[in-house]
Amino acid sequence: KARRWVDAALASQRPSGDFGPKADNWWANMIVLHYLRDWAEVTGDVRIEPFLRRYFAYQSKRLADCPLLADSAWAACRVGDELEVVLWLYDRTGSSELLDFAKLLTAQASDWTTYYREGGNGRWAEGYRMHIVNFMQGLKFPALRFRLFGEERDRLAYDAAFDAAGWAMQMHGRPDRMLNGTEPLSGRDTTEGTELCAIAERILSCRDVIAATGNLKAADDMEI
Repeated sequence: KARRWVDAALASQRPSGDFGPKADNWWANMIVLHYLRDWAEVTGDVRIEPFLRRYFAYQSKRLADCPLLADSAWAACRVGDELEVVLWLYDRTGSSELLDFAKLLTAQASDWTTYYREGGNGRWAEGYRMHIVNFMQGLKFPALRFRLFGEERDRLAYDAAFDAAGWAMQMHGRPDRMLNGTEPLSGRDTTEGTELCAIAERILSCRDVIAATGNLKAADDMEI
């Protein structure tokens, strides 16, 4: 079942290195990159690494003229998904060009580290970060950025997001260290709940947080 979609994605790559039905479709392509990485790990498909290299080379040249925000705010806030795949490929190849590209991506990404400490004023202008699924997906970004730059504030961003005295837990938190959110973060009323996809994204983010920083609280949260 999966091969059908893998083959379709690979066949869609253009000579430029871009792929998919729409040019410079940064966020949608991030989702495809994730499943291509998983496919490569499971099957050892030798087509995946060259495909990724061509696409990343294209994107590294194109982002100056067509930045992530030109696609959508979601592309900027979900950079962690792509950064994870770039660093996966770097770990396999050791290519310094991939590290340079990873740093370029971080420069265009939403600043989740600061947001987890100081955000939460509730303005809809930043609604894409108040979206609980994005909030949970974004947890991986500071940890992955920590791999690149080694900054302590990035290493501690996960703890800041779920600090009992922090804005997120004070405004939307629960005793199980999860946040209420039915689309946007939605307060502390007991009639509220949490989207299943937000829980799935948090689990995926915890995996990256643990791998990059060794944070045992993230490991405990995966169990909850």
